[in-house]
Amino acid sequence: FVAAIEGDESDIFAHYGIRKRFSIIVRKPGSLWPRSFFAAVYYRDDIRSAPPGTIFYVREPLLAFMLIIISKHFRNSFFIEIHSFTRYPKIVYSIIFKKALGIITTTQIKKEVLKKKFAVREGLLLVAPNAIDADDFEYSVNAKDARKSLQISDTIPSVIFVGKPVANRGIDIFLEVADMLVGKFQFLSVGGDQRDIDALRTKKGFNNVRFILQVPHGDVARFMFAADILVAPQSARFADISQYASQMKAIEYLASGTPALLSDIPSMHEMVPDHVGTFVKSD
Repeated sequence: FVAAIEGDESDIFAHYGIRKRFSIIVRKPGSLWPRSFFAAVYYRDDIRSAPPGTIFYVREPLLAFMLIIISKHFRNSFFIEIHSFTRYPKIVYSIIFKKALGIITTTQIKKEVLKKKFAVREGLLLVAPNAIDADDFEYSVNAKDARKSLQISDTIPSVIFVGKPVANRGIDIFLEVADMLVGKFQFLSVGGDQRDIDALRTKKGFNNVRFILQVPHGDVARFMFAADILVAPQSARFADISQYASQMKAIEYLASGTPALLSDIPSMHEMVPDHVGTFVKSD
């Protein structure tokens, strides 16, 4: 189940490069507050009517918490994929972890937090790292041709930031550098939606960056091939990112073969061996 789809269902598979298709059921729970409670009420009938032995997989902690309270079927048969421990009070996470059949994390760091902070048993934990599709980076195009196809100048070095242009991903730092080095490099930000970009308009350096809205997954590699330097300047001020994030963009950077500058933060070191990446002090 998903809460909403923009466009046709088939567009999702094309956008994310998903080859094996599966059914998607849209259940939009509305916007009444508290949203997670009303979403749980909304989903309860679907859960109740599921065949015996159905396993429920969820990744939104507050929704899981509400479903534990109101749905016996869910309470006895769910796994949770956990990405953060800081958004809600500790008691919320503790109750979820006590009821879950299993807990999936994407990094070893998060697994250790679950064991130490929440006393979760080893047998309930699975580390399933995110991964990239190597086929996406099997391009024969060279950097010059990639830049030409994307209308990126070949006369000045290009620095490209790929991902959602928000503070915890380091866009403020990227803009600051773009302001400092205007004329020496061309700066591109690839990803996010119009609201993300509009929120940055008053910041210094904004006019020195070419912003490109989120592109289909299959087109991302071309931008990485086109860059002279790729950057992942995540801030250490956001624990969810600096400590616990699964730094997939950095792995894609390395797969592209393009030189990359990465923030020197714990989550980056878990994904990227020290002898491979070039790490710089965050912030």
